[in-house]
Amino acid sequence: MTDLLQNQIETKRKEISPDKQYMTIGELANLYKDEELIINPDFQRYFRWNVEQKTKLIESVLLNIPLPPIFIFERKDGKWEVIDGLQRLSSLFEFMGILKNTIKFKQKHVTPLVLCEAPYLTDLNKKQWNNLSEAQQRYIKRAGFDIVKLKFDSAEFTKYELFQRLNRGGTPLTEQEIRNCMIIMENKQFLQWMEHLALNKDFVNVCARTDRELDRREDLSLITRYLCLKNANLDQLKKIDSVEAFLNKEITSLASNKSFNINEEEKIFNHIFKTLNNALGSKTFRKHSKKEDTFKGGFYLSLYDVVVFAMTRPAIKLTNIKEKIISLQHNPIFSKHSGAGKSTSQRWRHLLDLGLEIFNVKKS
Repeated sequence: MTDLLQNQIETKRKEISPDKQYMTIGELANLYKDEELIINPDFQRYFRWNVEQKTKLIESVLLNIPLPPIFIFERKDGKWEVIDGLQRLSSLFEFMGILKNTIKFKQKHVTPLVLCEAPYLTDLNKKQWNNLSEAQQRYIKRAGFDIVKLKFDSAEFTKYELFQRLNRGGTPLTEQEIRNCMIIMENKQFLQWMEHLALNKDFVNVCARTDRELDRREDLSLITRYLCLKNANLDQLKKIDSVEAFLNKEITSLASNKSFNINEEEKIFNHIFKTLNNALGSKTFRKHSKKEDTFKGGFYLSLYDVVVFAMTRPAIKLTNIKEKIISLQHNPIFSKHSGAGKSTSQRWRHLLDLGLEIFNVKKS
């Protein structure tokens, strides 16, 4: 009898072909300066190590404390792309004064890191790279990491899967922050376009986010949901078990799709949110009280998903939006399946049909 599990193990193990080696920080710094080690600077917006965390890393290096391995992906052009270890390498390179800045700044390099007081090496307080002696600089350059390299013939999913699995320690990241970095790995310009959409004044007003939610990039989470819902069909969405897995796969697929017409997509996006803003403004995705005829409470994600899916269908007529949204909220089916205890996939199975019916869209 064939052991199906063993067959799966053997197949998947072949797709992941790691190669291990040791490299000093000095060697990695030289690769970085020669642009052979890719630390995507845009990732920095989604990682939030503070100066205390960075200082503790420098202290660990100086004390010769072993560091966790760095995971890299070897691209077809031979360059190395960091999958896990970004913040450690970025912090070291920032301290050394060689970290290149993100595209939104004009200066070529990040201002060198100024350390704070460390738990054991208290005299690190206010130290910069140039304040260290040559011997102390050598301690850092000669320290190193075990490098786990995934070769380019590894399955493409491996890079994304490893990124998700490895980047959940330290400062917790939301699903969208992980996803943003995945999009950058696929197509940096696509994420920049998504950020551009998130600044649309109608979208901002309709989906009013708190400062904390914006800090966690929940605005981009809504943009992701919009794009994935718009570019999927009903049958596909009703078969989904894990919405997060669907969003991961779909948004990276859209980012890599060379035929994806962002200009046309942006026109549709702008029109839809202008229509919503004109109809209900900041009340659009809040719960409606029939008794008081008012909108109140926080952002209603279940409502957002259903309305966005219906309004992005090709046959939609964008009329009587306020009345349709109120009708949707007070429909017994919506009330039953939008409450607590229901997963997003369960809501989609029951409510997307309803949205099409109330918005008078033919199912396709």
